[in-house]
This record gives sequence, C-alpha cells and structure tokens, in this order.
Amino acid sequence: METINLTRDDFNKNSIIFDNGFESKVFIYSSNEKEVVIKMYYDLDQINIDKIKKVSEIKSDILVLPKKLVSIDNEIIGYSMNYKRNYYPIRIMKKILSEEEKIDILMKLRKEITNLRNQNCIYGDLNLNNIITNGSKVCLCDSVNVKVGDYNFDEINSTMYKYRELKDTLEGIDCYMLNLLTIYLLNDIDYEEIIDFIENILTMEFNKKECPIYVGINSNQECKSICYEMISNDISRNFLIDYINKEKEKTI
Repeated sequence: METINLTRDDFNKNSIIFDNGFESKVFIYSSNEKEVVIKMYYDLDQINIDKIKKVSEIKSDILVLPKKLVSIDNEIIGYSMNYKRNYYPIRIMKKILSEEEKIDILMKLRKEITNLRNQNCIYGDLNLNNIITNGSKVCLCDSVNVKVGDYNFDEINSTMYKYRELKDTLEGIDCYMLNLLTIYLLNDIDYEEIIDFIENILTMEFNKKECPIYVGINSNQECKSICYEMISNDISRNFLIDYINKEKEKTI
C-alpha cells in the first residue's frame, strides 16, 4: 500500500475539516485540482495501520476503501479515500428517494453483505450516516470499522451494543442492521423507535387487536417471523428485503 507524504504546512494549507468523530477527524484535501478525503486518527498504532492495509485489499464496488496511507512530517496519521461528491447520507435522502429506488438500494446492500462475508469481512455499522447515496448508487463509509480476518470492529455503536446485549454475540449484526434500515426506509418511522414499533405491533397481533400496517413488520407471515427473530435472542439470519422484494414481484 502506497503512502502519501505531506508536510504539516501543506496539509494545513490545502485541507478543510469535513467531519469530526470519536476516534478521528475527516478532511477534504485538495491537490492539483483533485480532491480526496483524508481520515486522520487521534492515535494510530501499528495494529490499526496493518488493519487499514488489510481492508484496502477487499474487493468491493460499494465500500469506500482506503487508497493510500497518509503521513504528515513522516508520521503516518491515517489514510486517503475517494471523495464521493453529490452523495448524501440515507437519512437525508429518505424523503427524496422513490420506493423503487429504496428497494434497489436495499437489494444492493444485501448483495454487498454477502460479498463481504465471502471475504471474511463483516460490515456491522450500517447506520444512517455511513450509508450514502446519489439516488441510484450507494456507498458505505467508515470501511475500516469492520470485522475482517483477525481484526475486530474498532468501535461498537449503540445499536450494535444493544444487539450484543440481547444476542450475546455480534454474529448476524450486518443482517440485523439492514433489517432495521429496511423498516426505516419503507415506512414513516423514526429509526430510534423501530424496535418499540415491532414489539408493540407484534403484541397487538398476538392479542388480535387492530394495528396499523407497516411494510416489513407485519406485511406478511415471513416478515412477522423475522421481526420476532429481531427482538428475541435468536441470531439474525434472514433479510426482510428478500421477502418484501418477492412480495412486490407478485403484485406486478
């Protein structure tokens, strides 16, 4: 993996802050009329450098992968990646996308999960900021926060943490979070309230009470079974989008 060597003065002069996270800052760096994204860690050790190199070898059209290591004054501080101009987080794009576009994006993400699994990689942090789209194409940011080979997740967000508390494992977290995203995109529901909606609706159905229809929660028996699985201690293995897509095909 190549390394870009910059001076502190050059970096300060040609970069602007893009995002500020728990473990790093993200900058847009301009050079020779080209822009790249640089992720700068607050503390980068050799283990994480080796993990960055490992992640850069993944084969993917969706993950925004590390391109080169970046050093400032001969100290490696992070890595560069392609700048995805005119891509926006899925949280922002939800109201703009058509139902067909949403289903297409979910199917692409489902395919990518399988692709990554086949490379011994788990992308667990499918949160609303890490998924970006321009409407037709979709990309996943924060590609280094994955479980790959002997390297574990760098950071576990609140949704992943709750999943681990419930299941006593992070196996299946990619499937679980894609199912949460599926319900969120296809219904008028706040992301943070989805689990409460699932529990309440399944309880109402169990008690034979009238309940609103939500795509993916109670739209067919297969989806209901997956929702029970999501709130139980069973590991998530089934994708809601598979059954929703089949259901859509039947109506065409």
